[in-house]
Amino acid sequence: HDRKYFHLFPFAQGKPAFDGTNGNIVDNFPREPVRVLEVDEFDRVDYTALNLIHNVKQGQEICRLIKPTEGEPGRTVLDQEIPAKSGKEVPLPKGRNTEISEDGDALLASVSGHVEFTGRSFQVKPVLEIPGNVDFSTGNINFLGDINIHGDVLSGFTVRAMGNIQVAGVVEAGSTVEAGGDLIVVKGILGDGNTVIRAQRCLFSKYIENATVYVRENLQTDCIINGSIYCGGEVLVQSGRGVIMGGRVWAAKRICAHTVGSQSECKTSIVLGG
Repeated sequence: HDRKYFHLFPFAQGKPAFDGTNGNIVDNFPREPVRVLEVDEFDRVDYTALNLIHNVKQGQEICRLIKPTEGEPGRTVLDQEIPAKSGKEVPLPKGRNTEISEDGDALLASVSGHVEFTGRSFQVKPVLEIPGNVDFSTGNINFLGDINIHGDVLSGFTVRAMGNIQVAGVVEAGSTVEAGGDLIVVKGILGDGNTVIRAQRCLFSKYIENATVYVRENLQTDCIINGSIYCGGEVLVQSGRGVIMGGRVWAAKRICAHTVGSQSECKTSIVLGG
C-alpha cells in the first residue's frame, strides 16, 4: 500500500482579511487654474488659448463620487474572525450654485455659468457674455461674476467684475477695466495715459501702451511702451518683441525682458522690491 508518512496534508486553513477602499472624487473640471502662457518655437504666445472661464450648463455634472467598499473579514486557522476595515467616505465638494444628484453620486450645476474650485468646494459663478463691443449699446458694466467680452472695450467705458474678465479684442484709450480675478486682453491695451487697468490676480495682454496697470500677482505681455506698471509678483516680457520701452515698471519679485530702454533715449525706470 502507499506510504502516507513524510507527506504534508492540510489540517486547518485560514483566510486573510481584506480592507475596503476609500471613497474618491473624480473631477470633470480642474481644481487649480493654470495661468502660464506657453511660448512656442517662434517666440510667440497664443493669448486666445488661455481660457480661464470653464463654462457649465445647468444640470451638467461637475464631479462624481466613487463610494467606498466594505472590508472583507478573514478567518484564523482556529476559525476565529479577523476584522477588516471598511473604506472611508468622502463628501462631495458642494459649493454655491451646485446641487447633489438624486442618487447622491454626482455634483451638478444648479445654474449655468463658470465652474471654479475655491477652498474646499466647487462653485458656479454666473458668466456675462458680451457678444460685441462694450460701447453705447451696453454702457458701463459692473458685474458680480465673470465677464467674457467678444469684442473691444471702447474709449471712455468702464468694465468691473468680481471674477475674471476676458477681452477678445483691445482695451482702448481712456477706458477702465477692473477684475477681481484674472484679466486676459487678447489683442492688447492701447491707452492714452488715462487708461487704468486693475487685476486682483494675474494679467495677460498682447501688449500694454500708455496705460496705468495694477496687478496683485503676475503680469505677462509681449511689449510694454510708456506704461506705469505696479505688480505684486513678476513682470514677464519674454515672448514676441520682449521690450520694455519708456515709462516705469515696478515689481515686488522679478522683471524679465529681452530689451529694456530704446534708442530714442526716452526714460525707462525699472524698480524691484520695496
